[in-house]
Amino acid sequence: MSSTALFDKALAVAARRAGAEVWSGARATERTAEGALVRRGNQTVAVACRVLVGADGPLSTVGRWVGQANAATLTALQVEAVLPQPKPCTQVYFDPLYRGGYGWLFPKGETANIGVGVNRAMGGDPQQSLEHLLERLGIGRGAVVGRTGGAVPCGGTVERLRVDNVLLVGDAAGLTHPITGAGILAAVVAGTLAGQAIVRALRAGDLGRLDEYEAEWQPFMGGPLRHAEQTALPGSALERRPRRAGGRRPPDVDRLQGVCAAGRGQRWG
Repeated sequence: MSSTALFDKALAVAARRAGAEVWSGARATERTAEGALVRRGNQTVAVACRVLVGADGPLSTVGRWVGQANAATLTALQVEAVLPQPKPCTQVYFDPLYRGGYGWLFPKGETANIGVGVNRAMGGDPQQSLEHLLERLGIGRGAVVGRTGGAVPCGGTVERLRVDNVLLVGDAAGLTHPITGAGILAAVVAGTLAGQAIVRALRAGDLGRLDEYEAEWQPFMGGPLRHAEQTALPGSALERRPRRAGGRRPPDVDRLQGVCAAGRGQRWG
């Protein structure tokens, strides 16, 4: 299991050692003809660039600038808590209360990450769902040692990963698994491919070569994400797929719907 905080820190250290300037707490506020305006402390700084990369998360400012905002998101809440006793493996929980999502427990020895992801548009209440999960696990507030939360894209990949001299990667591009919400692997792969395409484009003096990013991404990970998107539960916020001629879904989706209907209303415990 990876620690996102430690991973992000390692990336920042590696970027600095490679010559980048790390502007912690800075925020891009406006796109300009030369690049972008960035709010840094009490100052607004004009930053010029030949290529702009949007790696700014599920509610991406850069994505909105180029008309490629995520179509749908789940709201996730998570705590790190001391366990009454260690758990040997990851656990996943489904309950009618966790609308459009699910709950999880990722053990980390004496503690575990415990959380829920729900869809507010379907009536999901993240705080209520998390409290329900903690109660069922027998974990009180006094055992909680950390909290995190945020949005998770669940509507599939944005329509275009490249618009002019702008590339979108990771959550900003909707590159999360539309069923599980996992996104670190996709973000690492997309960031690597985007960086390589940028280097080739700048060395050749041809920004048209930025298209190589999406061309390389699609055969590598586009297929699995499309498959997951197309087999998401019918009627849920995760479903965003074309149907077959005549309006029928492929058989695998109908079978999945039948399994879920059979188990609907059955609580774990």
